[in-house]
Amino acid sequence: MPFSNKLYKVNTYNYQAVVNGRGKTVTTADSITFLTNGYALALAQFGDRYLLKGIINREGGFTQFRGEYYATEKSFFSEDKCLVVNKKGKFGYIDPAGNVIINCNYQSAEPFRGGAAYVMKPKKGGLIKVTYEEGYINARGEDHKAPSPDAPDPILTANKPFKPTYNTTYSVYEENGKKGYMVNGDILLPAQLEEAGLFADGQAIVKMGGKYGILQYLSGSIDCKVIENSGRLDVSAIIPPAWDDKEARFVRISKNGQRLSLSMVGLRSMRSLTADVPIEDGSHQYELSVDGLTIWKGQVTSSKTGKTEPRETKGRKRSGNKDNDKSTKKDTKKDKGDKGSKKGIDL
Repeated sequence: MPFSNKLYKVNTYNYQAVVNGRGKTVTTADSITFLTNGYALALAQFGDRYLLKGIINREGGFTQFRGEYYATEKSFFSEDKCLVVNKKGKFGYIDPAGNVIINCNYQSAEPFRGGAAYVMKPKKGGLIKVTYEEGYINARGEDHKAPSPDAPDPILTANKPFKPTYNTTYSVYEENGKKGYMVNGDILLPAQLEEAGLFADGQAIVKMGGKYGILQYLSGSIDCKVIENSGRLDVSAIIPPAWDDKEARFVRISKNGQRLSLSMVGLRSMRSLTADVPIEDGSHQYELSVDGLTIWKGQVTSSKTGKTEPRETKGRKRSGNKDNDKSTKKDTKKDKGDKGSKKGIDL
């Protein structure tokens, strides 16, 4: 699920994790809270208690916490201070860097609100029996007046799931039980996904081959030209620069469904292949894939005389670029290649 504009939260049977848009793990833990005040807590479970393992910020930074401090149901950052409990059961506060800024001297405490926090502290003067008094402290742990009644209660907005702003320019379509993406009625990614979430900040959560991953919108165009004549197949393609080091494969699908998968050669964005293929009547389907993701489909009609009539698969007319999401480079150049060209998309 989305964790922030740049991060995702992953749940497994054994642990939780936060990963970035490239799939790199920020951290794993028994439990991870949602972001509050820009920070979340990574926790390790010990019986019915949760030990503070580290602090995650909204940009994907992780600060490992040192010391034995535990979380409570009200442990979240408010005004850059988080309530924690030491091993003796006393309450105090830490900052986003993991430093203890108010020592654990309190019998109970509440999150900061309006520059002050409610605490219950030992009453001065008691020698035989310890008694406690209620009051408020400031960020330095000094006595302070109560916050304004108008100060917002942080508990109302704490530890809530992140709600991304989805880009509805990219819509999900379905074909033969699989899902893909379209832009203004033109196909962006051919249908091949089991599940397809909406794009937010240039990324979407998808399911493919029974596993979940993050699909990233890439800057650049895809252009594929196919000539099949008298049993000879010639293909040239341009793929986005982000796939310069990835293998590109071209698949020829005959009318009886037989698939011939061929590896393309070339450097960087320019790929090509030449191969001998059977001469057959009827339509042939073609697919171009990179790194296991089908990024283009086309079709050619031919006869045993070898004459071909290339045409594009229905619904895959696409030329030019739209404005990209902010996570990728903005590119508004018009594509001057074949109609089969479109922006890249990466899994």
